[in-house]
Amino acid sequence: MVSIVVATYNRCNFLEDCIKSYEEQNCDKSLFEVLIIDNNSTDDTEIVSKEVIEKYSELDVRYMIEPNQGLSYGRNRGIKESKYDLIHFFDDDAVATPNYISAIIDTFERYPKAKAAGGKILLNYLEGRPSWASVYMESIFGLFDIGDAEMEFPRKNYPRGSNMTFKRELFDEVGYFDVSLGRKGKIMLGGEEKEMFQRVYEFGASVIYNPLIVCYHAVPESRTRMDFMRNQVVGIGVSENIRINNSAFSHKAKRYFMEGVKWGATLLLFAKYLFLEFNFPKAVLIVRFRWWISKGILLGHS
Repeated sequence: MVSIVVATYNRCNFLEDCIKSYEEQNCDKSLFEVLIIDNNSTDDTEIVSKEVIEKYSELDVRYMIEPNQGLSYGRNRGIKESKYDLIHFFDDDAVATPNYISAIIDTFERYPKAKAAGGKILLNYLEGRPSWASVYMESIFGLFDIGDAEMEFPRKNYPRGSNMTFKRELFDEVGYFDVSLGRKGKIMLGGEEKEMFQRVYEFGASVIYNPLIVCYHAVPESRTRMDFMRNQVVGIGVSENIRINNSAFSHKAKRYFMEGVKWGATLLLFAKYLFLEFNFPKAVLIVRFRWWISKGILLGHS
């Protein structure tokens, strides 16, 4: 029923927990397969992958190498190699809750006309949540939670990369992931999911949000360091630059206008954190966060 695509690059230390979470699913293991797509890792990803395949032998797990560098290449390879009609994308540093697969299958059984679905991505801080963290910034760590009500996704929102499922037929209708976007090795681009769902919505497809499809995304201390965050956030802006430069002028104008609106909201949050919460680090970081994105959007580089 479900093909789980895990595109991975140099995260062998997270991989076993990821696969183990599928061994702990409360459904029949014959209902899904797991594809580990190794995107030219230089660590022990191949060794660990083969170890987990042997260790969790009751699971249908396959390992393969995608030589073209980039997350989008890895995901597209997963689409081609998968054997089921539901294709789910999952991050290598995330773990699924025990009813994950059951909730995915149930969603499409209850919404047969839906072409895609997604759920919650919660955070697992491995060394504790930083004092400056806020829900407005934690999206860069993977946080995605739009509430406890099941609904059709509003067109301004879309499922995120560690928790998104598509019907296979949708890729024939709207195409695969844009390989000019998405992380490429150590180059922290993004935007491939946003661009994909822009095509999905233009096609008129129904996308369902089910809050019972829940996974946890690991946040090690290294990802909360300022240099890592800066590179990641600028990469978000650069990806937006690539995406909007391929768009019509009206879309570009709208995106630049919205960036101005977001600056207004950022300054309001700055005032809130500084004068109401007396949290200077959080106040400063929310402004730096916005500046890094704007820099990437306007300049197209770091």
